[in-house]
Amino acid sequence: GILKSAIVETLGLNPENYRIFFRGREKEDGEDLLTAGIKNRSKVVLMGVLSSTGESPEEAKTSLRSKGTEAVSLVTEEVDKLSEQVSALECVVNGDTKLDDKDFIYLTEMLMRQLLKLDGIESEGEGRVQRKLQVSRVQGLIDKMDSIRSKNSNPVSDVQVQTSESIKWETF
Repeated sequence: GILKSAIVETLGLNPENYRIFFRGREKEDGEDLLTAGIKNRSKVVLMGVLSSTGESPEEAKTSLRSKGTEAVSLVTEEVDKLSEQVSALECVVNGDTKLDDKDFIYLTEMLMRQLLKLDGIESEGEGRVQRKLQVSRVQGLIDKMDSIRSKNSNPVSDVQVQTSESIKWETF
């Protein structure tokens, strides 16, 4: 029963809709793994059955898809907020205001946390596509943060390059 619960909960399914089979025989929930002959690397079969609610394994898979899509949408909301903060930080740095590294570290850490959340989401179909798009988006924001941080560290070098280029241009 514990094995079945662990497998089914990991997949986000209802344990009542599934049975575990080992060597062609169904194993009861109260049966001990050792007594049943199940050891490390043993192969078990998880088979879905119709429940009293009528939920089939396919419906449960659809439920898993919707849970994945829902989880990605929650992360998307957080990424939207963080994206606004990145834009605000960029405006401040472009306005020649030097910021403390704490601001960059905090925001980068928050973006990395969103990546970890996305990495932990299991989804099928549309949810998987949305997840990939959000991963790319977050990685882009992290790259942008690195660029802004670099500009914040060396604001004078950009001005010097522009000035030296204009001097060269005038010389010709």
